[in-house]
Amino acid sequence: MRYRGEQNRRFLAGGLGIEERSRRLHRYWSLHHNASRLAQVEWMRTVPAGSSLTIIGAGRLQDAAWTELSAHFGAITLADADPLAAHHWRRATNGRGEIRFDIRDVTGVAERWRERVARGLPRQDWDAALAWVRQAHLGESSPPRIETDAVISLNLLGQIPLWWQDAVEESLQKRFGRKRTHAGLDDWLAALESSAGWIVEEHLRSLTAARHVLVLTDVEYLHYRGCPRYSVSKYSEPPAQWIDGKWVSGIAGFSCEVEPALYTFRPDLDEDWTRVIPSHRLAARDHWLWHLSPLGTESQPEGLLHRVGGYRLELLSSREPVASEP
Repeated sequence: MRYRGEQNRRFLAGGLGIEERSRRLHRYWSLHHNASRLAQVEWMRTVPAGSSLTIIGAGRLQDAAWTELSAHFGAITLADADPLAAHHWRRATNGRGEIRFDIRDVTGVAERWRERVARGLPRQDWDAALAWVRQAHLGESSPPRIETDAVISLNLLGQIPLWWQDAVEESLQKRFGRKRTHAGLDDWLAALESSAGWIVEEHLRSLTAARHVLVLTDVEYLHYRGCPRYSVSKYSEPPAQWIDGKWVSGIAGFSCEVEPALYTFRPDLDEDWTRVIPSHRLAARDHWLWHLSPLGTESQPEGLLHRVGGYRLELLSSREPVASEP
């Protein structure tokens, strides 16, 4: 299972409808936005004032602690793939100097891979097409490192592989039809694991030129059913909580499926941070829940709850040993 709901998947992959959904689901989304901002402010206090900062996935700054960040840091770069984000940045920055806007593919490979799968995916032979997807990342060069003192990956990491899922699904449907693609859903989602995991891990590596790193990201997706429907006009607690490393619900009839957000990268494990970013140490972490799509507030037959993590990483000093990969 890998984010089967097309509406949610396309929203996350492309930022479509984010403002409208944020307004309509404000009572649920604001908790996530507030937790994201608090994590940024706490991290900011560990970074020297006047440092340069890059925010990757800045979007419309809804989940950015912009007032505090803009006062603390010197030169700031806002980066996002959505060209409409620049309008919001201009309004928020209000002529402040030392702000650079960078509208680009923040993955470094998205557009190139979308074109590649559209041209190169084998036709007629389903097994050959899946084999092609499994090896799509082989020989690919790494995206450039982001040169800055401090960097925030702002609720972006879990979104990055979703555009690749969309691109593969679209090309499979064109070659084999919607019915065959749907019937083989589990097979082609499994084939994505290696290439999607590569994209996730390469994004993390692209942050390592910075001394101070903050990664805010989805960790798990919980799809649920079997509970009372929610209302947009009144806040209610999520149907499950993350307690002592597991999901817990006291609702009779509640059922759920949980899937990792980051494919081959497991942010709950210290060793995965060491494996992917051996130049930095994991200094602190935090978790909270984002009730992205409460049951009954949208058209899907199930609700969607995210577990989100905030991870602070610091560059190892020259006297600290850098872990070697096994």
